[in-house]
Amino acid sequence: MIRLLGAAFCLALGAAAAAQQDREQVSLQQVVFSRPTISLYADVVDGSGKPVDTLEKSQITVRAPAAAEVQAVRRLSPQDGIAYIVLVDTSQSLAQRQRDVQDALQRWVRGMATSDRMAIVTFGDSVQVTDFTDKQADLLAASRLPTNGRRTHLHAALKKAVELARRLDHGLPTRRAIVVLSDGKNDERETGLTIDDVVRELAAAAVPVFALDANPAGKQGSEQHCSETMARIATISHGLCERLGSTPQTVQKSFENMRAAVRRIFIVEATCPECPADGVLRDYRIVIRLGQTVHESKPRQLAIEPPPKAAKGPEVPAVNPPPAEPDKTPWIYWLVGVFLILVLGVLAMWLSMRKTKDQAPTDEPGPADPGMETLPQVPVEPPHPQPTRTPNAVLNFVVVGGSQSGRRYEARLYDRIFLGNGAKCEICIDDDDEVAETQCEFSWVANSVHVRSLAGNLPTIAGGGQLRGSRRIDDRETIRVGRTELRILITRVSAQAS
Repeated sequence: MIRLLGAAFCLALGAAAAAQQDREQVSLQQVVFSRPTISLYADVVDGSGKPVDTLEKSQITVRAPAAAEVQAVRRLSPQDGIAYIVLVDTSQSLAQRQRDVQDALQRWVRGMATSDRMAIVTFGDSVQVTDFTDKQADLLAASRLPTNGRRTHLHAALKKAVELARRLDHGLPTRRAIVVLSDGKNDERETGLTIDDVVRELAAAAVPVFALDANPAGKQGSEQHCSETMARIATISHGLCERLGSTPQTVQKSFENMRAAVRRIFIVEATCPECPADGVLRDYRIVIRLGQTVHESKPRQLAIEPPPKAAKGPEVPAVNPPPAEPDKTPWIYWLVGVFLILVLGVLAMWLSMRKTKDQAPTDEPGPADPGMETLPQVPVEPPHPQPTRTPNAVLNFVVVGGSQSGRRYEARLYDRIFLGNGAKCEICIDDDDEVAETQCEFSWVANSVHVRSLAGNLPTIAGGGQLRGSRRIDDRETIRVGRTELRILITRVSAQAS
């Protein structure tokens, strides 16, 4: 009996140690590249889930596509600033806790640092956006949350949050965080956005999501565990998820916990002069030694765009020449020179007028050349009408992300069509300056539609990654060019005709 109790005690200790070890983690939330420096934003906690207080650069290794050397590590400071994108569900399903949420959000706004910026996105029947600002009056007005209908457009709001997180405005802090309060429900029907579409966008944006799950306890999870949808968007983005409290005090505590989690980041500065800048997504990791244990983060993908073409260098200011000596030429020489110039000008004008008169066309036909044979004129018959050709497919492009969300384009695919912002393209995205004049080509190959990227420096994203060469594209699949995402609806006309 004593042996059995001892074995059970050992097993319990082992399970506790394993659980403690599982809680230790290094989360690489952001990677920012400014040649040749890589800035890595990492959240580091110990086995009990408590944030680590200090780190030395000797404890850190950066794993990049090329050799990277750690130069410094420091805590995120108020001077660095944070660009918050706060999403709040204002549908009727959360009406009972709306007042508590509004008070907590306004308290967060009043506590922002001078360098912080915030954008607020409210969603219900529609998605409303207050752009990035540091003006408390505007943010407090935006945080007065109205009840916005019965439906919940969570996916569309997350899509808008990703667009905001990718912004590169001058003065906008590099540290980004998406904070979303929702019960995870979505009633998106207009654009057809699915949770898988949103997950792909979040993974590519490389910005963490801090999720406050307002789903009532007992329906999809427990007070300690988030619902499946909210946990998924937090995990895929390397963020955190916590259940929203049920009382005014616990709601405020939930907001404070998320704010602390956003700010407790270490910034690791490393140099990587040989990291390739070719627009291809590559993995970056951070390895940290805590005591005798080494922890490696999950990979964070980053595509380093090629540097812009070298601009013309600054002009070297000319050195003022020494003052010239007074001209000693007699004034008579100047007078003769001016007279000669006037005479030459009058002569040139006269010759020009005479030449124009000689070359003036006349209405009377000239005499025929006796040596030239006159050929009889043959009437030109109109071309025979050609039979109408049936296209192989009709492609409908629906904009599901970008400034023209909901817009549709239609093109008939015979052999190939082109997409870009040039006027000669069948699909002309003329409102996105990050789309090339001829971005990509759609062609009919082996009874299916294929897409091929034509712009080397401006990537085409298909199937979750950058398009290289040509690949088949299926009905309702999405592609992204520049800041615009399109869902492609394929109707096979040739198959129907046959």
